[in-house]
Formats: sequence, C-alpha cells, structure tokens
Amino acid sequence: EAGVNPYRLEIANIREQCSWVHPAGPSTTNKAASLVASAVAKARLRYPMPEQALPVIPRALVLGGGLSGMIAALGIAGQGFDCTLLETASYLGGNLTRIPFLFSGEDAQALLARTQQAVMDEDHISVHTDATIQEMTGYVGNFKTTVRTPTGEETVHHGVTIVATGGVPYQPRQYAYGESDRIVTQLELGDMLLKDQGLEGIQEVVMIQCVGSRGEDLS
Repeated sequence: EAGVNPYRLEIANIREQCSWVHPAGPSTTNKAASLVASAVAKARLRYPMPEQALPVIPRALVLGGGLSGMIAALGIAGQGFDCTLLETASYLGGNLTRIPFLFSGEDAQALLARTQQAVMDEDHISVHTDATIQEMTGYVGNFKTTVRTPTGEETVHHGVTIVATGGVPYQPRQYAYGESDRIVTQLELGDMLLKDQGLEGIQEVVMIQCVGSRGEDLS
C-alpha cells in the first residue's frame, strides 16, 4: 500500500516467535533484537522484481458435489463464469442426503432439492457424476484436468480449482457398536428418522458424544 516493491519486504515475527512463547526478560528482548537484525540484514540484500501478468482461463473446477461444492459452483456461475462440478458418486448432495433436519430445524432434504435444482438449471455449470480424475497438470491460472466418466474421458481447462470433497463418517469400534441394532451412529439415526423406520417403541435415547476423537484411535 505504501508503494514499496513487495520483494523488498522482510518481516521479523517477534510476536508468535518471541514474546508469545518466552517469558518476559532480557533473553526475550535480546532474541527480538536478533530477529530484527536478521530481517534487516536479509532485506538489504533483496532487490525489486517486476510483477508479471499471466492469462487466466475463466473457468473453475469444483471437486465434490456435496452442499459446499454446489454452493461454490453456484457462486462462481452467479458471477458469470463457467464451472465444471465433479462428483465421484452417482448423485449430488454428499452427506447431506443422509441428514433429515438442520440445526435450525429446517428440512435438510428440501434445501438439498432446491440446491440440486438450482445447479442443474444453471447454464454456466457442467455437472459430471461418477467422475474420477485421471491427471491434473498446469500452473496458476492455467490447469488441465483429465476426467473419466461413464461416457468416456474428457479434458477440462480451468484457471482455478476448489476442493470441496467432504469427509468420511467415523465408524466406531467402541461401546459395542455393531453388536446391537440399538447402538447406531448419528447419521444412522438420521436415516431412521428420515425413513421413519426402526423407531417403534423407543422411549429414551442416549447420546455418546466425541466417540473416537478424545482417545486412542482404534480404527
């Protein structure tokens, strides 16, 4: 902002690397002074470099057709740019397809249906399901990705890549999970609520939180 060439800038980090990790005292002050002196010495040897402008392919590639991927694709398309949306499954939605209600109480499946329809209706978005990446090459602003789909291989040229691949639910091995049909994960409970199956006669539900995240990983 001051007009200085950014390649002539050197930062001495005396906060995280000094004052926040050492007690107050002369040794900490001396270390801060040493960090500043090192930064000054390095900055003296720097020289300005001109900025280069490179062409950018005005197309995005979004990896993952869950809610995050679809929202990202819609945001890009809404700005007038073409976007290719890749999903390894045969459908869009990801883990949201297994969630009946959002934290706010909103119908998750209604939200999913609206978002899917918006994606399919958007001319700037090209959707590929059952898709896998074979190769990705290129550099910033100019990438080439080979995608395999049930109809064959296709090469996508794009300037940016958004990774929205989501996560895989943890499969517990604790608390006798898998030994009784009364012990289920929250996603499985969501399936039961969504399908209204397996809930007959239930009077009480016990939630065991943070399974697998607060101790030794048994997977």
